[in-house]
Amino acid sequence: LYLRVTGKDAGRWIYRGRMPGSKSVIDALCGSADMTLEATRAKRAEYKELLSKGINTNAVRKQAASVRFEDVAARYLDTRGDLTAKTLEVERGRIQTHLKALHGRLMPQITRSELKAVLDGIVERSEAELARRCAGTQCQVFAYAVDSGLIESDPAARIGRTLPRRTGEREHFAAAVTPEDAAQVFSSLWTYLEDGTAGPEVTAAVKVLCYMPLRISNLLEAKWGDVDLDACIWRFPRTKNGQAYMLPICGQVTELLRGL
Repeated sequence: LYLRVTGKDAGRWIYRGRMPGSKSVIDALCGSADMTLEATRAKRAEYKELLSKGINTNAVRKQAASVRFEDVAARYLDTRGDLTAKTLEVERGRIQTHLKALHGRLMPQITRSELKAVLDGIVERSEAELARRCAGTQCQVFAYAVDSGLIESDPAARIGRTLPRRTGEREHFAAAVTPEDAAQVFSSLWTYLEDGTAGPEVTAAVKVLCYMPLRISNLLEAKWGDVDLDACIWRFPRTKNGQAYMLPICGQVTELLRGL
């Protein structure tokens, strides 16, 4: 391990090593001169282990440098088998539309200031909440790149903290926690539903949600083949966490479904 001086107060730490059975010397860049000796030696140990396994460290770095943001993002989403198809579609749309400025950029060359500029543009064009969601996507993609060994540092770490915070007082909607409050809520809701404005499908959907503990996505994606009105059982094979479950159907829901 040695320091190659390239100018005043400038240089690069270089580790010179060989792969087993090879006489060729490989110069591996461990970092710039401003890195601490401890960090440089840690990087040397990493490269030394790779060389001992017959892996050319420079080839690894060259491969990482050729990876574009959109390619890494696609590879990251391919690993998220825990997400629903709808969630993956939203994430892909966010990457294609709101993070398009990063397309074509090589992952090791993207800086934190560049990521911040993209988020600032989203705030100006749209709203801070969308920018916060995009910041979360950036964090996930770059964390995946670090874990995969494609880049050495994460420029997107905690970048959401740089966005404008919510200001001013927010309107608070108190929860209906007493029987009297709950009765008022359901009475108002039923009055609206019964006047026919919402239509039969929406009316039935809202009432079902009041009777059964369902996620909105499960209700929207429900199939008639999963409902057994004779046995009063409703099956949900596709869920957010990937685990199927079933629920008993009460008399009110049975009546609603038969009406549809």
